[in-house]
Amino acid sequence: MAEVESPEQAQTELAPRTQSSTRGLVLVVGTATIFAAAFLLFTLQPLVGKIVLPRFGGSAAVWSVCLVFFQTALLAGYALAYGLAKLRPKQQIAVYAALWLLAAVLVSVPVGDVWRLTWFDNPAGELLLKLVRFVALPCVLVGSVSILVQVWARFSGVKDPYAFYAVSNIGSLGALLAYPTLIEPNLSVPISAGAWTWGFRFVALLIAGLSLAVWMARPGEARETDAADADAPAPGWGTTLAWMVLSAIGSGLLVSFTSRITQDIAPIPMLWIIPLALYLLTFIICFGGMYRRDWILPLALIAFALNTFVTLRYGWPDLGFERKVLGYEISVSGITVGLVLASSSFFLLVMLLHGELYALRPGARFLSRYYLVISAGGAAGGAFVSLAAPSLFKVQFEYPLLLALALAVLFAVTLVRGARLLQNFWLNLIATIGIIATGLGFTTGRIAAPLAFEGKDTKISYYRNIYGPMRVEASADRKSFLHGTTTHGTQLTEANTAPRPISYYSDQSAVGVVYRFLTEDEKRNPLRIGAIGLGVGTLAAYARSAPYTDAAPGERAVIFYELDPEVAHIARTHFTYLSQAEPNVPAIHFGDARTTLEQQPPQEFDMLVVDAFTGDGIPIHLLTREALELYLRHIKPEGTILFHISNRYLRLEAVVGNAAHAVGLEALAIDHNAESDDIDSSTYIVVSRRKLPLMTQKWEDGGETKVGPAIRDSSLRVWTDDYSNLFSVLASP
Repeated sequence: MAEVESPEQAQTELAPRTQSSTRGLVLVVGTATIFAAAFLLFTLQPLVGKIVLPRFGGSAAVWSVCLVFFQTALLAGYALAYGLAKLRPKQQIAVYAALWLLAAVLVSVPVGDVWRLTWFDNPAGELLLKLVRFVALPCVLVGSVSILVQVWARFSGVKDPYAFYAVSNIGSLGALLAYPTLIEPNLSVPISAGAWTWGFRFVALLIAGLSLAVWMARPGEARETDAADADAPAPGWGTTLAWMVLSAIGSGLLVSFTSRITQDIAPIPMLWIIPLALYLLTFIICFGGMYRRDWILPLALIAFALNTFVTLRYGWPDLGFERKVLGYEISVSGITVGLVLASSSFFLLVMLLHGELYALRPGARFLSRYYLVISAGGAAGGAFVSLAAPSLFKVQFEYPLLLALALAVLFAVTLVRGARLLQNFWLNLIATIGIIATGLGFTTGRIAAPLAFEGKDTKISYYRNIYGPMRVEASADRKSFLHGTTTHGTQLTEANTAPRPISYYSDQSAVGVVYRFLTEDEKRNPLRIGAIGLGVGTLAAYARSAPYTDAAPGERAVIFYELDPEVAHIARTHFTYLSQAEPNVPAIHFGDARTTLEQQPPQEFDMLVVDAFTGDGIPIHLLTREALELYLRHIKPEGTILFHISNRYLRLEAVVGNAAHAVGLEALAIDHNAESDDIDSSTYIVVSRRKLPLMTQKWEDGGETKVGPAIRDSSLRVWTDDYSNLFSVLASP
């Protein structure tokens, strides 16, 4: 007679299968939820930046508010997850699902006039209030998803919830790569904002589905003692401090390294994507369980040594090479080689930091505390480099400082964990100390190199603020103002040549050509010139009369618009263009030029020069169709607008040419090929309501100024406040 299975036996056998299927559902839905939330979080920041920049400008106060807001919002998201994790499981589910349901109904990312600046005396305060009003809630909620889903996964019996953090960083990396290459080139700001809002609602649906799946797992019936990590000890203060320190070093190293490569290698726009992508990749590898200390430690030491000694010996330009492989000529620039060496060293050192951070993770029941401390450490490291270091150091000494801390971790791991480059302990110890000490010495020396060269023949003055490090180099016959590797102006020091405009603004440049046309051919008097970007004040030379500009005498005025007050201090302290032109320089307006011009009545400029482009920092809001329409309001009916677009890494001619055509204006490209040592080659686009009778000219020193129609590119959309695509105009370095 066959044995009949009792209901109790059937239920007992069914329970593991039900729990397994529920756990699988939590894994699938949880993975999708974390990925989508991380993707949304990383796309929200550049989206809000594109909305804010044309309305609030790019001042230091605005930049600082955005930085602090997003770091605080992310930290608040982690704090929310930490607080909810202290509730009972079903209470967590109910409260969190209710928050998301409410947010899905209320939240949208607005565009348009709701962001318009109205507090002209306190733009930073108004921006903070608008950020809190419009994006704080969604930013905090999407920032909390990764942590809380890991807490819920633990309730559902998932053995290693920490692996979800790798998924979160995959989502962030996906957004980092997708935004400039797919989203920005194809979607306008209003469409992107609408898509983001619907993406947020989709995540709300995923949260609802995940809540149901976790509820089905009956977390309220599970006993804490049943968990695999129930006996895991609570982390002590030493361990907690180690989490924060490791996170802070990694975050600070990211920011400082990014700043260094854009100055040491090249000020290439969007170069910052590479270190940030590598930084996220280290989290993916380490929290994906692929960190191998025995491999990473010696590789990090070797990469650091190669990057330090090879680049010190040869320098970036000399690292390039050409080879013929399988019949094909392969040419690799020094920039590429330098970038690979520097990025490899950075990647492996950060991998070491994050790998040890992962190795110190607590039992899963303490994971919300763990991530909260990591977030606080990351915010502290970033804030130290971005906000504190500019006040503490004249040059970027925070980079070797953070590098020393990362290498100290490497050395400590060598001693404590036994991972080593050489098998013999003492030889390995000596080699490690030697490489670290020598490499740090060379790195610090390279940063401080201008200090070492300062002497009786060269005088260097250092300045630094939130916009980056600046310096003035004064030699026997000239002074130059540099921001990183970009020269913002030069002046000769001899009395008879000091008033002469040189570098990109000489009488052979587009500025000189248009100036002579207005003063000699059209006899403009008085003449008003507007200049967006001060530099060393070279354009003030055009406030003078002959002989220095070869123009007819008359009444002149040059009005400057400058973002950074420190630049004006430098121009007045070290250079004489402004003082020699007084009183014909009636004003220097500080702040973002576009927001300033929007507040002013028409200025009736005969010539407006737009020259605010600094290496990798391209103020897109000064190149859009709306910006051009604003400039038109401030020039006379027969006035001209000159865009200085000299740049090795961006093809901006078509951007300005397309915008001019869209507004119904004429646009000429003026390329000056300089031969004199005191004059730099330059490219300008000259925009006006009429056709200017300017002709190509050859100069006695062998230089040539070519004049022709500006390029228009029908495949390139007109840039507006709602659409721009920096990726489409990148040129090969």
